[in-house]
Amino acid sequence: MGTIVEDIIYPATRPVLEKYFNCELETTMMNITRKKDGIKDEFDVIAVSVDRVFLIEVKSTMRQQYVDDFKNKKLERFRFLFSEYNDKTLVPILATLRYEDSMLAYVTRNNIYAMAYREWDYMDILNFEDITI
Repeated sequence: MGTIVEDIIYPATRPVLEKYFNCELETTMMNITRKKDGIKDEFDVIAVSVDRVFLIEVKSTMRQQYVDDFKNKKLERFRFLFSEYNDKTLVPILATLRYEDSMLAYVTRNNIYAMAYREWDYMDILNFEDITI
């Protein structure tokens, strides 16, 4: 599937994080690979504010194994590979196009934010006032 889901979700990063976390983002990055001391990983979205670093892992379909891997492996690797952000609060977010109720509950129990489409909150008609029918 490539990066199609990331390409859909990435533009929402700034407005969603600034709205919910009441912060101004200094940096947003997409599809970042880093290697250090033989450990290498790729991170879908990283966003940085003055006191927080947001790590967003994007999946086309959320599964329990993805949640477990993110919580038990990815967050630790991020802290190691991006040690320049260790003074900031790490905010974990799992993003997908939609969540099943049971998976949303699982992500929440694991203390991870869930980001997805909410009816009528993401898509908009950009030129509505410019068209006459």
